[in-house]
Amino acid sequence: MGYVNWNKKECEDFARVAEQVKRYIYIPWAEEIHKVLINKKQSPVILDVGSGPGDLSILLADKLPLAEFILTDEAIGMEKIAQAKIKSYSQMSFTRCSATNLKVDNESVDVVICKHLLTHIDNSERIFPEIFRVLK
Repeated sequence: MGYVNWNKKECEDFARVAEQVKRYIYIPWAEEIHKVLINKKQSPVILDVGSGPGDLSILLADKLPLAEFILTDEAIGMEKIAQAKIKSYSQMSFTRCSATNLKVDNESVDVVICKHLLTHIDNSERIFPEIFRVLK
């Protein structure tokens, strides 16, 4: 089931590759998401499901300093990497949980980001009820 069971080295390798491709993948996505959000609510709560090392949310946090970010991932190795990266961002938190069982209150987030996740989850259709549950 995807990278949930990745060991520490595999998580570190993924984070290193993500950093190397950031300008090709994460920066364009962050710019597009920012375009959508810039004229919306000034301080949205954004949930990044399967955030991995947190790169996309970090890019968005730099563009949306009033937004609150909740990053989630099920892999322990990703949690450690993301926690280290987001420690200087007061508006960001990390919760280790499954995408099919989010530890987030009902109707508590404005935006859900879910990138590179569906291909890593068995029965990915189980994710969508959770996303709809947490969206305002």
